[in-house]
Amino acid sequence: MKKNLTTRFKTKMSMIFTALLLMAVSFSCTSIEEQPTLDENAMFKKAFLEELENLNFTSNPNARNGKVPSLQVTLAALRMTDNWVPAVKDRATVFMATDEAYAELNITTKNLAENIDFVMAAIGNQVISGKKFSGDQLLDIKEEANLFSALAGAPTSLTVTNSNGQLVLNGFCGENANIIGMDFKATNSVTHFIDRVLFPDLSCFPTE
Repeated sequence: MKKNLTTRFKTKMSMIFTALLLMAVSFSCTSIEEQPTLDENAMFKKAFLEELENLNFTSNPNARNGKVPSLQVTLAALRMTDNWVPAVKDRATVFMATDEAYAELNITTKNLAENIDFVMAAIGNQVISGKKFSGDQLLDIKEEANLFSALAGAPTSLTVTNSNGQLVLNGFCGENANIIGMDFKATNSVTHFIDRVLFPDLSCFPTE
């Protein structure tokens, strides 16, 4: 059964996304003089998305059925926003959910605008900034802090385990997803693909 996002859940995701927007500055250079210019960020964003749009797996045993995953929701969300660029530009490990995973939540490119806060918050939960873990290093990911870890009351992290030969990405709140594609590299980042949208359970956040 497909899930529907509740108003309360979407409101919480909107608050988290706003925090991520503010937090993105902390992943850029420390001094004003050293910070990348808008042109540099725009150039990185353009190159990153172009490479992602043109990716293919020539021989990847972890890619389901040997097919390239469809990532149109993620691509569209990244085109619509810019706050993710500093966190990904200077070394990062990114896990991207497929369109099939978003479809389970009734999210497509057609209704993305009304769900953009949720999608970007989910993407933030799937990023390890400052470190690169390639496919053969994924099992070294043990309670690695993700972007949410800087949020007050949300000490979230990611861990990768092996379940009968299947690599699984596990979130802080018990959420998990199968890793179905590995090692898309762009500049200083590496991206892997997962079959579920990995967002934190609301119970992991303090109640008001």
